[in-house]
Amino acid sequence: MDREEIRGLVAFNLGKRTDKDSLINSAINLSFIEIQRKHVFSEQKSTPTDLTLTSQDGWVVDTDYETDDITYYGYVFYQALSDHTSESTSEPGEGVSWETYWTDLGSFYPGTTHVVLPTSFKILEARLWKAQTSGVIKIKSKTWVGLRYPQFPAIAAGLPIYGYLEGGNLYLLPVIGSSGYKVRLTIATVITPFTQDTDESDVSNIDDVIINYATYWSFKSMKMYQDAAVWWEGFKKSLREAIINDERQPAVEYQAHRVTDVETRTPGPKPHEDPFNRG
Repeated sequence: MDREEIRGLVAFNLGKRTDKDSLINSAINLSFIEIQRKHVFSEQKSTPTDLTLTSQDGWVVDTDYETDDITYYGYVFYQALSDHTSESTSEPGEGVSWETYWTDLGSFYPGTTHVVLPTSFKILEARLWKAQTSGVIKIKSKTWVGLRYPQFPAIAAGLPIYGYLEGGNLYLLPVIGSSGYKVRLTIATVITPFTQDTDESDVSNIDDVIINYATYWSFKSMKMYQDAAVWWEGFKKSLREAIINDERQPAVEYQAHRVTDVETRTPGPKPHEDPFNRG
């Protein structure tokens, strides 16, 4: 159903209140936020994307560097401005002419280990794969990561165990210090609210859920709390049914089961540990 049809049904539930179009439109859009909080439907989920991770090595003298190469030195990341062979005069941050060869990226740039994400999304899982084994990468805020691990390059020879989001990218820590690993990323796009009367939901089986919630919210806004309570129960029931139907016919086949509540159930590995070999 499109927005006009849903709005008509909500107005009917309110007692044919056709004078409440603005209120109903707001209630319909709020329903998407509430549904998104309760469940991520398979039609929103992406097919898991495998990311090949790239090694980053510390700067050394007498080494050929190419334009845009990234290295670290003295707890700071640098990117090459031109092709050159390293020597004492081009030593990043120290050599007399280092600024001719390098640009300072700061201590919080984790090399090329990142992925560009959609504009509206929710990360369901980031999982590090090595051969036939895997471990979950925990997504944290950049502030949390920076306070806990202020010197990225000091632990730049392990496997990523944390990630943070910035500027539409997912960055991983530690920086990859070896090859042969992949990150399998699964994301979900956010349900798009209606903007036109002809718009239909991105998810095919939630029309009843939207109607029930919009009716509940409209009654609540009009301070008709007993009616609102009835429709709240209808919302919960229709949502449960939609979730059951979604799980019976998933739009995405997972290549790995998602692990939930990892943070509360299992302690995280230390930065220097291989997450697949914890002793």
